[in-house]
Amino acid sequence: MQAEVLTVPGTGSQLETLWMRFSGGTTYVVGVVYRPPKAPISPALDDLHQQLTSLLARQHPLYVLGDVNIDLLQPSAAGYQRYLTLLEDLSIRQLITTPTRTTATTSTLIDHVLTSRPDLTNNARVVSCNSSDHDLIAVDVSIKRTRNPAQTITVRSMRSVNGDALNLDLLLADWSSVYSATTTSAKWDAWLQTWKPIVDRHMPLRTIRLRHPPSPWLHENDDVRESGLWL
Repeated sequence: MQAEVLTVPGTGSQLETLWMRFSGGTTYVVGVVYRPPKAPISPALDDLHQQLTSLLARQHPLYVLGDVNIDLLQPSAAGYQRYLTLLEDLSIRQLITTPTRTTATTSTLIDHVLTSRPDLTNNARVVSCNSSDHDLIAVDVSIKRTRNPAQTITVRSMRSVNGDALNLDLLLADWSSVYSATTTSAKWDAWLQTWKPIVDRHMPLRTIRLRHPPSPWLHENDDVRESGLWL
């Protein structure tokens, strides 16, 4: 699975967004949005409309999570009707239906999950959170699992090499074409023509499948390597 941050044109409002495209067996776009409580609603919705339109043109399933500070439990709330109209015009569904922020005096639904493919989602829910005045929002998405292709490398097999025999063949080889070549490129070509058949005979090339693909974030980290945890 590959992830890529997308650059999506906006109108310059105070709306904060981040968009990412994930590619593998299925390609889809995931975004997060936030409208600060004091940010003007109209410019933010215009901005959101433009960004969503741009993303939908890519024709990938779209999933958006975030806090737009529009309470969908209050039809009289500022921006309520315009927000729902925007989503309807773009054929986007909002999946959360219960309060996401509850205080001693208020209960609001301001955290939303939007998607262009509600048929691929299920179990949209609000999860209680003790570390914030906002609860968590979540949804299950049905996507095709991808299998990483087997990684192979081509190496010279030294399993049965006889060092003495290899050295002897190299010693007895005719290197005169290397000495008589007049340019660097010609010397290199002549050297390969003599060296390669000998090495191929003693250490043939083999293609092997990697059981443990390289993990540079582990074995190139001094602290992890010294700890021995990556072995």
